[in-house]
Amino acid sequence: MGIAGISAEASGGFVTWVGSNGGVLPPLSGEELLFFFGQLFVLLVTARALGELARAFEFPSVLGELLAGIVLGPSILGNVAPSVFLTVFPPAPIQYHLLEAVSWLGLVMLLVITGFETDLDLIASRAGRAGAIASTSIVVPFAFGFAIAWVLPSAFLADGGRLVFSLFIATALSISAIPVIAKILLDLDVIDREISQLTIAAGMINDTVGWILLAVVAGLARQSGGQAVETAGITTLFLLAFLALSFTVGRWFVSRSLRWVDMAFDGDLALVTAVTILALGAGTLTHALGLEAVLGAFVVGILVGQVKRFDQAARHTFEVFTLGILAPIFFATAGLRVDVTTLSTPGTLLVAGAVLLVAIAGKFIGAFLGARGSGLSNWEGIAIGAGLNARGALEIIVATIGVSVGVLTGTTYTIIVVVAIVTSLLAPPVLRVALGHIEPSEAERRRSTRREREARSFLGSISRVLLPTRCSRDAQLAAQLLGHVARNREMDVTTMYVTEGKDTASSASLVARARSRLLPETSRSRENDADEIDAGAKSTAAEGCLSAMDRQLSLPSDRTGRRTVPIRGSASETVIEELRRGYDLLAVGANFGDDGSPASPRDDGMTPPLFETGIDRVLQRTTAPVLAVSANGIRDEGVRDEGGTVENQPLDPVPIRRILVPTVGTEYSRHAAEMAFAIAADSNALVEIVHVVDVGRLRELFVGEADLSESVRLGAEIVDREATLGRQLGASVLTDVLVSEQPTRAIVDKAVEGGADLVVLGSGLRPLSRRAFLGHRAEYVLKNAPCPVAVVSSR
Repeated sequence: MGIAGISAEASGGFVTWVGSNGGVLPPLSGEELLFFFGQLFVLLVTARALGELARAFEFPSVLGELLAGIVLGPSILGNVAPSVFLTVFPPAPIQYHLLEAVSWLGLVMLLVITGFETDLDLIASRAGRAGAIASTSIVVPFAFGFAIAWVLPSAFLADGGRLVFSLFIATALSISAIPVIAKILLDLDVIDREISQLTIAAGMINDTVGWILLAVVAGLARQSGGQAVETAGITTLFLLAFLALSFTVGRWFVSRSLRWVDMAFDGDLALVTAVTILALGAGTLTHALGLEAVLGAFVVGILVGQVKRFDQAARHTFEVFTLGILAPIFFATAGLRVDVTTLSTPGTLLVAGAVLLVAIAGKFIGAFLGARGSGLSNWEGIAIGAGLNARGALEIIVATIGVSVGVLTGTTYTIIVVVAIVTSLLAPPVLRVALGHIEPSEAERRRSTRREREARSFLGSISRVLLPTRCSRDAQLAAQLLGHVARNREMDVTTMYVTEGKDTASSASLVARARSRLLPETSRSRENDADEIDAGAKSTAAEGCLSAMDRQLSLPSDRTGRRTVPIRGSASETVIEELRRGYDLLAVGANFGDDGSPASPRDDGMTPPLFETGIDRVLQRTTAPVLAVSANGIRDEGVRDEGGTVENQPLDPVPIRRILVPTVGTEYSRHAAEMAFAIAADSNALVEIVHVVDVGRLRELFVGEADLSESVRLGAEIVDREATLGRQLGASVLTDVLVSEQPTRAIVDKAVEGGADLVVLGSGLRPLSRRAFLGHRAEYVLKNAPCPVAVVSSR
């Protein structure tokens, strides 16, 4: 098979690339590699230095990185020291193409990040106004751009024809730069404002339509003459098919792929590699279809941004390498193509000024008209117009594609880059002035308060939960509670089964019994559940257990994960190793032994302590919070099979109508209260916050009769503070302050008298032993509470 006179021949099991003359294709010479590495060194150092300088003056770093190429290119270095310029950047095609290859890789990865920023939910939530603004902010500048391109002198046209040139200029002037807009709004600390979110939503629609237009126009540019119309039709069909498959089958494939990678491999690097592979694969596909590779990368970025498995840590790793290495090289290389000396003639300078004026006016007028037509004020229209006017990096990407497909000349490329720079420089000061005249609405203030509360909250910091299990009733109940907590939050739960080299059939038996309970149901959903569980029963005991736990969680499949891990040393060591994969919370059944199975009852018949040896060892070695659940009141001993093995029964859904939360006003009590409020909001339960004034303790402190009024007042403040939080989170809350010489007994009595279905306790850690600890109160409540107990142990 030959490519441009090159063929591959097999020899001795190896493939050797040979040229058309029959000789072996030589590798890059030492001199070519020297120049390549030297050019990368000079470009990266200069781009990063000028990028940081731009940030110091509160401009987007992309401007400094682009300026690096202009400084090192023919515009400045080529004029000031032409011999140095030719030494560093010799006019050798191979050297330029090497830089171009790295530059294109940076471009593709940059479009993935742009896709990350495209929030489809945000667009949907503001579809009306954002759609109206996006429509006018595309149509008006597109019309303006087409008109000016149609009347430009022929000297500014490449060989592709005026129609394709005009369509390309129109597309270039209608696009906005979401990364630049978002960066400007972040720097101004107004990203959470309603007007900012509306600007971003409109910009996302704008960019998405812009990239689609670019793909079509670039496809046209590659053809000529009578093939143009036919090519346009084929390109459009390919585009629609690609988008339809991407947001249906592609969405499912990307989500499942990342979930599998996250489960099968450790660390964020595996996820970053997977996203890179997906981006390159989609880019290859779209380029092969006659679309642009950047479109495939952009769509992959959108799809990956919706997958919770690709969390902030993995995204940060991807962004650090792309924005720190690849993107600066791309922008600096783009700047090398710019020759501002071509604008020195009066005619060229006049054309550049006209294109710049049309670009600014078209986008501003279009956005302003859309904003006013949507009922926004003048200042809001000005703010949106200024924000969408920032072209930045994406305009440079469009210009780069224009050169690659032969639509733009060197002069028109320089003009487009000037438009990108000037509009990005103008946007921040205009936005700052406009936003200063827009007062935040009451809804914005409430949303800001809620966001601040969520940022400070315990549950707000939890996105990944690990639940090791052998399907004990405690663990099944823990799964049910986690389902309530995670249902309305951005929270994923991974269940993990620790094997011991041999598997028992108890889990499969558990699943079989669960199926038998489901079969009498006649609804299709129950039959589907039964079939699904039956499939688990036919697999290993681990799969059977994990299937049953998925049912207890009752979360969407993209919110759950399964892992079967062989035991390494002990169950606690295995759990600790798994926690290093970046989980934010460990949930366990309280009766958890260090062999991974439920702990054995004590010889005296008493209920074992909440924290068995296995959990203690985990607490000593991990910084992650722990949720330990004990199924008091619903525990049974199971049934014995013929071999005498106790088999776990499937746990029916536990109704939770009333939750009791004892509090002492500490941070860990607040964490327990948050957990209770989340459970209550999902199960429509009533939460009762109780503080018990310990009379005996007061007497010890004050020696004699203690004044209880002050303690009762402080207790009322504590429960009221917790109640306020609960009501803000959507829970129904009651409060009570009790006075007792036996606080633990008072808590249990309150649970009995109030008919509590669940008690949620907070726990601190002893500074020395680091054992989870609520003192004797926890032991007493656990042994005597008539209902299940959940302990939230946090630092």
